[in-house]
Amino acid sequence: MNIFGTPQKDPTKPSGFRGASFPSELEKAKLPKLNQTMSESMRMALQLHIEELYERKIRKVVAFEELTKFGGGCSTCVFDYTEVDVYFKDWGGRLIKISIGDNFDSLVLDLSRKLGGLID
Repeated sequence: MNIFGTPQKDPTKPSGFRGASFPSELEKAKLPKLNQTMSESMRMALQLHIEELYERKIRKVVAFEELTKFGGGCSTCVFDYTEVDVYFKDWGGRLIKISIGDNFDSLVLDLSRKLGGLID
């Protein structure tokens, strides 16, 4: 109980990274496999994107996973969408997960621009 009226921090949510979470043990177990398919330029583009999103530096993008998910309420209005889970370490050594899926098209364009800047 907090008698001073200040909000309590949620220990399941990493402070300083809104919308992020700590990965589950199952998610942590699959990271080595995901890491094998990640190019250095993609890692850097995702790192730049996360740093821009949160306006703070991170240590390293560890892995990412592209997922196809389904929404809608019934069989006639079902739709699919792409979501990307990105796993990274902050400067405190914490492993953090963010899901990017609300605007996947703009993410692809943004990463393409960042990759183009890395290649030039």
